[in-house]
Amino acid sequence: MEIVSATLANIPEIMKINRSLGDLGEYCDPDILERRLPNYFVAKIKNKAVGAIQLVRGFARSTFNINTLAVAHESQRKGIGRNLVEFAKEHTEKKKGKRLTVESHTIYEAKEFYEKCGFTPMGEVADTYRFEMEL
Repeated sequence: MEIVSATLANIPEIMKINRSLGDLGEYCDPDILERRLPNYFVAKIKNKAVGAIQLVRGFARSTFNINTLAVAHESQRKGIGRNLVEFAKEHTEKKKGKRLTVESHTIYEAKEFYEKCGFTPMGEVADTYRFEMEL
């Protein structure tokens, strides 16, 4: 598996992967994805996109946020999500970041996943879990 910077050609794949999480509106809009493309990375196996992650630098310049992390339904439970989180950690450190954060809606039942990846739960607001990791 390789993780590469997303290109315009990846937008349909990212849309399909993001749709595996449900109706995400803006995360499946090609115009919005094109504007966010510099922050997207794609996990590929045999040149096929199987996962995507969007990393955004926070207001605190030392913080990066995983804004979106999605793995194609047929590729889940194969370590791709964990590899994307590891990539996010490495990317954050490479950019001199010291902290990585993520929020996940409770419907995705990803709390255990993020904890296994090393994130510390910071609480739940409405229907969203919040996590952080000091690097």
